[in-house]
Amino acid sequence: MTRGVLSVLIACCGFYLIHYVNYETYQAATTESTAPESPPLVTIFYNVYKILTFSMGLLSLYMGIISYKQQYKYSYLGIVMGIFLLIITFVPFWKFFL
Repeated sequence: MTRGVLSVLIACCGFYLIHYVNYETYQAATTESTAPESPPLVTIFYNVYKILTFSMGLLSLYMGIISYKQQYKYSYLGIVMGIFLLIITFVPFWKFFL
């Protein structure tokens, strides 16, 4: 597996993690307004998920740059997805679900 494909796969895992965390945070926000209980684990580890996603974006960008230097086909896609992942890591999309 080339580093370009690996870069794209890491970025896709990062996008899935962003989707999962934002959806679970949305679910926690809607259930918290109806029944206040102990907070779910997603809201407790929200910053850990952000750091993990940011690290995945940096790793994807790094792999894309290495792949670009070796002139593989998917290097541009890996670089673009890595940069996009770094940008959207800090956008709270769960607020837009409400």
